[in-house]
Amino acid sequence: MPFVAITQVNGAGDIGGALVTRFHWKITSGAIPGLDKCQVAHDASWAFYDQVKLYLPNGITWTSSSTTTVIDENSAQLNSYQTIGTPKPPVVGTGGLAHAAGLGARANLRTTTVSTRRLMRGCVYLVPIVSTAYDNTGQITSACQQALLLAANNLRGTMTSNGMTLLVYHRPPKGTFTGGKSGPVTAADVPLKPAGLRSRRS
Repeated sequence: MPFVAITQVNGAGDIGGALVTRFHWKITSGAIPGLDKCQVAHDASWAFYDQVKLYLPNGITWTSSSTTTVIDENSAQLNSYQTIGTPKPPVVGTGGLAHAAGLGARANLRTTTVSTRRLMRGCVYLVPIVSTAYDNTGQITSACQQALLLAANNLRGTMTSNGMTLLVYHRPPKGTFTGGKSGPVTAADVPLKPAGLRSRRS
């Protein structure tokens, strides 16, 4: 049976509370990942935020968890926890202090995998970002857009070169324990329109 691993990154320092990003991935062969692959995913998730820290507010930190959660792809039931021995330090924003809570940028993760008649897709929110990441029209600057796009592509490339696959994952329908499905990420894009998280503004 195939297994899906989850590498979590936790943000802290925002007025809205805790921030969480979950990167889903698997060993290309579908096997249970070992600590070596979990370390790669941990380092790659840390690098994702480190590459865009110029657009993150000072005082907000992003910490890649040292523990990877491994689940069964079909049922989403827990298989194991894998804890690496060399965790990275938190990434600290360096872009300045001024920012709007709950607003930022979004990297769309595209797949060619069909689920319920639609292509599976996911996204990674970079929220909040500093005020200088917006232009005079209120859009994300092209510099911020390209930095986030590069970070997303580097994350996918690092996993691919290490025999791993970045995923979009759909859990089984509510109340069931079968039907979970994953789709390999084949491309990413970053809209210029800002992304908002309503729960982060209230």
